[in-house]
Amino acid sequence: MKQYTDLLRHVLATGSWEENRTGIKTLSVFGAQARFDLAAGFPLLTTKRDGVKTGFLLAHLLIALLTGAAGALLAGPAAGTFAALLALFVGSLMPTPDGFLKMLFFTPLVLLPALAMALRARRPGAAADWLTGLAFAAGLLYRSTLFFLPFLLAAWELARGRDRRSALSAARLLLPCALAVLPWMWMNGRLHGQWTPFERGASDMLVVGGALGMIDTTPEGDRRALAPDAPEGPGILRWAAGRVAADPLAYALAVLRRLLFAFGLLPWLVLLAAGGLWRARHDPAARALGLFAAYFFAVHALLATLPYYYEPVWPVLCAMGAGLLPLSRAKTERFSRALLLVALIPCLAYATSVAAAVARYGALASRTDPTSRQAFELALSARPRDARLKLRRAKLALAEGRLEDARAASSDSTDPDAAVF
Repeated sequence: MKQYTDLLRHVLATGSWEENRTGIKTLSVFGAQARFDLAAGFPLLTTKRDGVKTGFLLAHLLIALLTGAAGALLAGPAAGTFAALLALFVGSLMPTPDGFLKMLFFTPLVLLPALAMALRARRPGAAADWLTGLAFAAGLLYRSTLFFLPFLLAAWELARGRDRRSALSAARLLLPCALAVLPWMWMNGRLHGQWTPFERGASDMLVVGGALGMIDTTPEGDRRALAPDAPEGPGILRWAAGRVAADPLAYALAVLRRLLFAFGLLPWLVLLAAGGLWRARHDPAARALGLFAAYFFAVHALLATLPYYYEPVWPVLCAMGAGLLPLSRAKTERFSRALLLVALIPCLAYATSVAAAVARYGALASRTDPTSRQAFELALSARPRDARLKLRRAKLALAEGRLEDARAASSDSTDPDAAVF
């Protein structure tokens, strides 16, 4: 920031008035430079308050409080304090890659359903079902990492009970999650004609890398160079399933290597969490936290990944490690539940704003984005004999797996690229 203000003072003191090509006079200095160390963070050039430090502090405070609440639930207030301090220490060890901010603000949205699952396991009921469903929904509106876990929990409820009570519990758990993915489905449907509940195309590189047996995708590149035969869109999942089915043993070994890679990032914390889980194995809340952590590692091990993808689960392991401390007789369930409610309200408000933005984007982009599906269809209806537009329609059909439509659309195209069909 000081370099920026010094440069402005230098221009004001020594600059000369020059007229640019549009006839506007500007005060400028030739050859002035400013250098910034990007390892220290992104240089935001402004004299206004940016709120980044405040956001950092609030995110770390929320992470510490939720981790402490989970630890206190297992072994009492002292264990909660230990878990919170350990989470802050682990956070200080994390590097600052491109996805650091994204994962920092995603971490509370991971801790919320973990704590809700622990409370629900300790004291099940309708209120616990709704709280757990809402906690999962807040995370699903931001990222799709936890998408399958509530469905697995609901399936377990139905398989264990097979009665009306279990069905209602599963419905309460799934209803908020289903509502959370509707904005994504709406946006993808309006833009691409595919009603998928995930971020379309965001994980294609991870899917390709996972099917090819890669451990991580740190040197992310063009996935077409890695897998020229991999299609666009939902077809990439069918392609990956085919690769896995062709050599399931190699894929299983790759999954194992990815798990070992993840555990090797912070092996001492993994051992600490395993010890705490073993000591508190008779506590349903500890088992719920263990199930949550196991799912998080497993779902990332299925695909190629990046080291910072595991940052949101480290505080959960900190809470599990608190189970090694002597058990306190103090009752902490009420405190943990109150903290969950207090933290869930702003997180849901934030997630709801994300959902509103996603829903609006679907309608807005389809009218203004020239690359959207609706804009393309309008252009094709206005120029039905345009060879480039016909080729584009053929490529879209091919990406969606409609080979005959792709061939028909490209049959009368004069573009030489149409020879690929």
